[in-house]
Formats: sequence, C-alpha cells, structure tokens
Amino acid sequence: MHHYVTRAYLEGMLAEGEPRLWVYERNSDYAFRNIPKNLASKRSYYTILGPDGKESDQVEKLLSHAIEGPGIHLLRLLAKKDSHQLNWPERVQVSALIAVQEFRVPFAREQLEKMMHGIANSFVNSALNTPGVIEGALDEMKDAGKLDADISAESMRKAFRDGDVVLKMLPEASLQAMGHILPLLIRTYAEMKWTVLTTLEGEFVTSDCPVCREYPITGTVSAGIANPDLTVCFPISQRRVLRLSHDHVRYEKFCRLIRAGREREAWKLRNRTPDISYQIIGRGEVEKVRGLIIRRAQRWVYSPSEDPSIISQFRGECVNLRAEVEADQLRGWLKWTSRIQ
Repeated sequence: MHHYVTRAYLEGMLAEGEPRLWVYERNSDYAFRNIPKNLASKRSYYTILGPDGKESDQVEKLLSHAIEGPGIHLLRLLAKKDSHQLNWPERVQVSALIAVQEFRVPFAREQLEKMMHGIANSFVNSALNTPGVIEGALDEMKDAGKLDADISAESMRKAFRDGDVVLKMLPEASLQAMGHILPLLIRTYAEMKWTVLTTLEGEFVTSDCPVCREYPITGTVSAGIANPDLTVCFPISQRRVLRLSHDHVRYEKFCRLIRAGREREAWKLRNRTPDISYQIIGRGEVEKVRGLIIRRAQRWVYSPSEDPSIISQFRGECVNLRAEVEADQLRGWLKWTSRIQ
C-alpha cells in the first residue's frame, strides 16, 4: 500500500491525544474514524515497470527518503513553533514536499494523464492525416519484422477513426509528467511569500487534495503558477495553515533594480531568503480556508474532530484545477490550459 497523502503528514493533523481522524466522504451522510496508516493509500500506486520488465518501487522509495523524511520534519517545526524561520535549503525542501504532495494525489495524476493523452492523441492524429508519415513508419516496422505485411496505412487510419485502436496512458505517464513539472514549481513556491495562519477558535481540516490553489480573479480563465492572484493553502496542523502568495512588492523592487542597471543588487535581493510571517486569524477566515479545502477535495476530507457540518458542505462535484486540451488537426494547433472547475 502506497500513501498518496503522506502518512506522517496526516499524523500531524491529529487532535492532541487522538490516534484517529474523522473521515468524511463526498456526497455521503456517514462518517467514520481511522488511523492515518489506513487512510489515503492505494495498492502499488507508484509501482512502475523497469527496463527489465519487472515491477519497481523506486519512486515510492525516492519520495520516502528524499521528500517526505526531511520535509515533514521541517513542516512540524512550522506547525509547532512560533516565529520559526527556515534557511534557503530548508525552504526549498518544504517547497518540494508541497509540490510533490500537490501532484501525487489521484486527482492531479488523472489531470496529468488527461493532458498527456490529449497531446499524444493530437500527435497521432496529425501523423495519420499527414500523407506519407504512417506509410514510412509502417514500411520500417515491416522491414524490421515487427509488423504483419498485410497491415496498411489506410487500415490504421480507419482503426483510429472507428475507435478500434485507442491510446492508453500507463501509470508511468503521470509520474513522468510530474517529474517535469516539479523543478519550476518548487522554485516558484520557495520564492513566494509564506504566512503561517494560526487559529485560536475552530480548527482546520485536510483532504485527499491537501494542497489547495485559489485564483480569486483568474481561475476561470487560465490558471497557472504565474497568475498574480495565485494563493496556495496547505493545512499543516489542527490549528495552522501555511499560505503562499506571490510577493508583488519584492518582485517590483527586483524589476526596478534591473531597469536601473543595478543587476548585482537585484539578484542579491532575489537570493535573500524571505522571512516567514505568522498571523492569528478569526473564525470567519478559518471558515473560508476550511471551505476551500472541502471544495478542492476529490473524495475524502480528514478532520481532527467530529464535525457534522462537513456532511452538508461536502456535496456536489469536486471543484479543482482541471486540465483542458484543445486541438485542431486541420489548422495544426494544440492548446493546453488549466481552469478551476
């Protein structure tokens, strides 16, 4: 069993002295309790086929040793200590934990697979519709003895048009896509403005999509990490949430220095580790954060204590960042966007 929400992270969401979380399912009238070890996991979730054709758990081991171990330790310092600061390597380590946690969950992997399927399908259709491309590929395969001689380019085109042959994404596809996305995402998260929000009344919950993006203005247009209104919320304990947002003041100062030809000062500013702010918030703000976490959850919400109000809030479809792939084979363009839907 491989966890898609880190077990140690879920343990950090437990109420003091409690070994179990309350678990709520979308569109269900019932709740139950269970220990973090038994939650947010799937069998062979990160298992891939190696070059030798054998199953490998190397991704699971990499996540455990390189991401979860050091990252969870630092996250717990932010969850328990007041005014605790991180140096730059520590900040990058926590950013890696957040970025991986965002894209390792089933919902995000489904979106990555949808994106890759749309792109691959577009390229295949383009090849099928371009005279000579399929013919040349089939001839090479026949010469190499990898294809029956009676298979023609026209029969291949017909099979794709009729749906007799379809593309299927292997589990490795979403893991590979995640690997390409992570470096930029980690750097971006590390450079954002970090605020630890603490509540003295009420409590936070988490879910099977614990890293929650919000776009108050641009989310329904095209949502990405460059959007100026991006806010990322990540519950780190029963009483605390880590919030990331773009530091526009720092960025504008960096740009002014570059325009003035003071590049050395500009890069010195950018490379300086930003401070982490700590802020106490009231019940109203707590409810807004809780509502965001519940809306972004795919199927499960995990609560430190029993809260029947979650049942009524956890209705309808999941509202989260969804991939859209548009292609026009006649005009030869392909477009991939993400929107909050």
